[in-house]
Amino acid sequence: MYLSCGVTGFTVALVKDWRLGLALLAMLPCLVGISLIFARTAIGFTIQIMSMSNQANTLAEEALGSVRTVQSLCAEKDLSHKYNDGIARSLRLGRKRAIAIAGCMAGFTLVIYCGYSLAFYLGAILVRSGRTSPGNVITVFLSVMMGSFALAQIPSNIQGFVSARASFASLTRIIERTPTIHNPVESRLTLPCGPVHIAFNNVTFAYPSRPDRRLLEKFSLNFPAGSSTAVIGPSGAGKSTILALLERFYDPQDGTVLVGGHDVRDFELKYLRGSVLAYVPQEPSLFQASILENVGYGISPTLNESTEQRRYRIESACRLANAHDFIMALPDRYNTQVGQGGLELSGGQRARIAIARAVVADPRVLLLDEITSNLDALSEQAVNRGLEGASKGRTTILVTHRQSSLPATQRVVVINHGRKVAEGTLADVRKDESIAGLQLFGCGMAKESDVEQLGTSKEVSSPDDQLLPINPYSKDVDDAEKGNTNASIGGVTNGRLRMLWRLSAGSRTLIAGGIVGCGVAGMIYPVFAILYANAYIDLDIGAASATDQNRNALWFFVAALVGGGGVFLQNVCLSIASEHLAANLQTTVFATLLQKPISFIDSQSPGGLLSTLNSSTEAIQNVTGSSVGNVISSFLTLICGAIVAISYNWKFALVNLCLTPITLLTGYCRLKTIDAKEGRLAKAHEPAVRLACEATTSIRTVALLAREESVHKEFAAHLAIPHRYVKRMALLDSGLFALSQTNMFLVIAMGFWYGSVLISQGQLNAHDFFVGFMAIVSGSFQCVNLFSQTPQLSQAKEGAGKIVEMLADSGADPFTAPSGVSPAFDSALTLSDVRFGYPSRRGNALEGVGLEVAPGSYTALCGPSGSGKSTILALIERFYSPHSGQITLGKHTIGSSPVTQYRSRIALVTQEPVLYSASIRDNLVLGLPKDLMLSQTQGELEKAIHVAMREANIHQTIEGLPEGLETHIGSRGVQLSGGQRQRLVLARSLLRRPALLLLDEATSSLDARSERLIQTALDSGATTSQRTTICVAHRLATIRQANNIFVLADGRVVDSGTFEELANRDGLFREMLQQQNAEAVQEISSNQSKLQM
Repeated sequence: MYLSCGVTGFTVALVKDWRLGLALLAMLPCLVGISLIFARTAIGFTIQIMSMSNQANTLAEEALGSVRTVQSLCAEKDLSHKYNDGIARSLRLGRKRAIAIAGCMAGFTLVIYCGYSLAFYLGAILVRSGRTSPGNVITVFLSVMMGSFALAQIPSNIQGFVSARASFASLTRIIERTPTIHNPVESRLTLPCGPVHIAFNNVTFAYPSRPDRRLLEKFSLNFPAGSSTAVIGPSGAGKSTILALLERFYDPQDGTVLVGGHDVRDFELKYLRGSVLAYVPQEPSLFQASILENVGYGISPTLNESTEQRRYRIESACRLANAHDFIMALPDRYNTQVGQGGLELSGGQRARIAIARAVVADPRVLLLDEITSNLDALSEQAVNRGLEGASKGRTTILVTHRQSSLPATQRVVVINHGRKVAEGTLADVRKDESIAGLQLFGCGMAKESDVEQLGTSKEVSSPDDQLLPINPYSKDVDDAEKGNTNASIGGVTNGRLRMLWRLSAGSRTLIAGGIVGCGVAGMIYPVFAILYANAYIDLDIGAASATDQNRNALWFFVAALVGGGGVFLQNVCLSIASEHLAANLQTTVFATLLQKPISFIDSQSPGGLLSTLNSSTEAIQNVTGSSVGNVISSFLTLICGAIVAISYNWKFALVNLCLTPITLLTGYCRLKTIDAKEGRLAKAHEPAVRLACEATTSIRTVALLAREESVHKEFAAHLAIPHRYVKRMALLDSGLFALSQTNMFLVIAMGFWYGSVLISQGQLNAHDFFVGFMAIVSGSFQCVNLFSQTPQLSQAKEGAGKIVEMLADSGADPFTAPSGVSPAFDSALTLSDVRFGYPSRRGNALEGVGLEVAPGSYTALCGPSGSGKSTILALIERFYSPHSGQITLGKHTIGSSPVTQYRSRIALVTQEPVLYSASIRDNLVLGLPKDLMLSQTQGELEKAIHVAMREANIHQTIEGLPEGLETHIGSRGVQLSGGQRQRLVLARSLLRRPALLLLDEATSSLDARSERLIQTALDSGATTSQRTTICVAHRLATIRQANNIFVLADGRVVDSGTFEELANRDGLFREMLQQQNAEAVQEISSNQSKLQM
């Protein structure tokens, strides 16, 4: 629109007087050149800023997704400093971008006003020479003025295109990226029904991120059709890599992988993953939908079945996976919503649903990767019963560390260093002395007959068959419903605005300079009105000398310099101030989020928090920069223009100003309309946003189910709803915008009409008419321009509402801890009648728990899933406060100590290891207490790091890396295997020299050898040091050395004692022990036989 208006204005000028028009046409190359420089400069800086911001966003995403780990490590300050460094680098580039953009904006003003000066200078020459008339000069001038006014709006509007272009560049790289995995879509290769033979022939493979380390070396292995094979070996041996190559997440560098006698690369990916193979990962990911829909996602979209047939197929798969019974026990049965990621179900329930989803399409091959590693004995038994049914009639490959659940006749393949080192039945492999050094058969390997010597106990109903709404370490998240609506969008009160003003404390000089620039830029138009009137009168009056006419042109040139300087000052000061404000907002919000209560984090999603951190601050930055400058200068132009017009002729001014309230009202209505549209549009986009976040987070699951096309169609269907809404709202928005543009021309028409009336009556002279007319018209132009910023204002209002609500309860310094008593870790830790329930869970997780942990002791907590074990650790870590009862260290409650000082003496290791995108060294020392770091020299700290790595059995792996401790492990530690990540987290915890070590299934992801070595180190540390250890364990053989074991069920302590005491008396512990087929059971059984003799 602005470009069209500009071209039209210059075209009219050429038609009316080609000489003057051609001279003024010289403005266009200058304006175009400035626009190109502006676009190139802005895009270049924006791309660099986005690259810098992406590094900070990666850190923020990781940290906001693991706030519990951050707080447990007391790493809030460390991560905030790293995040601040990334933001600071972006800020430096932002300043340079602001200077470049301000220069371009000032250049526009300078060229346009120089054009006005040239118009009157050349126009006077042409009039004096008789080659044109004053009327033609004025027509040409007004046409050029209207066109240049329009062209002057292009830079402020082009910024959106610049940001879009910079963003599109990164999207284009993704869209145009050539996949490394070729998908032969033209392939029609299919396999007959029934199980198929799988073969690896001389396969060599290394991950692209580490091409120097080969996971498989000339690897050959056969999986007979219909066989069930367990693949075991140390962590990092290449077990999961076999499954990844079968699924074609990667292709081998050498050798072939055959499925049914055909190279796996010859199958179309959709057919291979959707019909031939079915994969169940270690941590199955479910989608936020019902159980029926989740299982149905395993059915090919091309399968044409009725609703009844589809439901029958799903229920049959659930029966096969041993899931039907617990589903029917749920209130909504198959319509039960599983929550985000399936967190409304227990681990065992999620595993069985994933198995059902895998077998519902009747695949030829079933691939299982450590699906029972994080489950308790009862849950594992339920899942194994499901596997027995699911494996029948198909080729099954099971990667596992837990050999206790395998029958002695199970075919087993042992892999080490990418090579097959043993093969045979489980019984035969256990006797193979050549692999004894691998120590694969650690805890939990006894004969079935040995276990039965304890007798058969009554059937224990698995709590896994009850709905467990939430895992205490998980997030009950609904980004759309909670993340967007939690904050009061309209709640930007004066007090909160003062908070934003405080965040701008360091930029107030810049703000003052920007306001001065706004004043100059705003008043230049009323001054221009006076200059224009003088120039016109001197041009029209023949008696005017050439000196007077040239002086008028010179004044326009002076106005060009002053106006350009004002525009530059306005834009550079306010843009840099907005960059500082955005940086302050981001760093403050990030620091605040890291120290928010976990109950708040539970109600949010990492995506929602990251959106507030980035999108909301960006929206505020857009308004507080050049946009707010345009608003201020536009208001000043309107007010000063009205004052100038009234001072010259009040009648003419007031009549022309009567249309201004209509323009303002139209703009206000447009603002409210867009405001309402933004809120409704955000709500309409919620399903699409939720699906996009869920699909990208679980992208591997989407690929495994061959659901890419169906997810795309579902996403498009979700977007169709807001698209229809946008089309309706666009009509209203466009109508209001058109009305505001119409008002501008009505002002011009009103001015000419009423001005002519007053002139004819002798109440107004030509000079005063042109002063008042140009002053009011320029004010109307700026009034219309003012409300062109309404979309940014609406987005900023929404963003500010979210941020100020989030900051409302934050203290002055996020890292200032309250005063209190020092934690007495040399005293007993006592839980007295503790009751606690999660806000989003029905009922209490703990019901009057009472237990005492002696200082320096090794205490274990065990029990079925959902019994409250991890909740106790969460309360000890002070993630939550008990509803009643108290937790004390000696004579004082743990809440009476400063939380940072308290947590600095504790180390927590959870089931799911959390690492960050940094070097191994940075991950190890993250959050390390400053007093511990300062008390050691660099050499002593280095030695302590190596000692911790040896205790965690990770030193050989790290020392074998080319860069050693400086190796960057990628986002969330993806460059390491699961077992390696777990051991690195253990090393990080041991490095802290904690007074209290909390272990929540810390060895569940490790192979038997690593588990045995680490368990020995932990047991030794628990007995020889002053460290108090509290361990949550499902594998009971790992807690044999515990001084005291508390058995929990339904949120209560139902038994306690040593391992031998609990195993020798009837109770829940003995029943769980029987289920695990543990080596310890065999020993206890033998002891009982000796006692009876």
